[in-house]
Amino acid sequence: MDRDKILDTWMKRPLSWSQLSQFWYSKNQWVDTYLLNNRFPPNAGMDFGNVVGDTLGLGKKKSMVPKLEKYLTGEKEHEMHVKLNKKMLVGYADHYCPEKKILNENKTSQRIDRWNQKAVDTHGQLTMYALMILLRDGTIPDQLELWLNFIPVENREFGGMWIPDRDEFHRFQTTRTAKECLAFGSLIEKTHKDMEQFANIVKLPDC
Repeated sequence: MDRDKILDTWMKRPLSWSQLSQFWYSKNQWVDTYLLNNRFPPNAGMDFGNVVGDTLGLGKKKSMVPKLEKYLTGEKEHEMHVKLNKKMLVGYADHYCPEKKILNENKTSQRIDRWNQKAVDTHGQLTMYALMILLRDGTIPDQLELWLNFIPVENREFGGMWIPDRDEFHRFQTTRTAKECLAFGSLIEKTHKDMEQFANIVKLPDC
């Protein structure tokens, strides 16, 4: 396996929240996923979260959480591509309305305590998206209305997952400052350098 080709392919790839968070969580998993392109199937929780997310923003009749729909303004899966100095960033906000400057991210979890105000206030994905909107549109982060919508889910007794109460969801509003976003931008740049250094020394198959 040619390390130079692997690194060249990786360097051309834009940085996403998923890649950053996986590197911070487990460098070895990051190598498998983003250097070696070994895609692993999502676990049951992630898979069901995707199923739920696919129905949100399509109107009450199709939504698995109908009462959440009135809050999901703007474009579903809003795509963003921006450059942070020389590095391209990519992101997909669950819902974003540029006119009203309202951004919604939706999360599911079996842990009822997974999301609270403190967790939302420090969640890097929202900071990254606020940074990307600042870089792309010039929108000051303080002007954004940022929301994280938490939908509790459970395992079924005989397999699979479900939403036990389709009327239950928890909305957390949060804010970001320009200072916080720019600091996060510096963290992204540092992390990218750390990724490159690690990719040059980590043991790869047949390298």
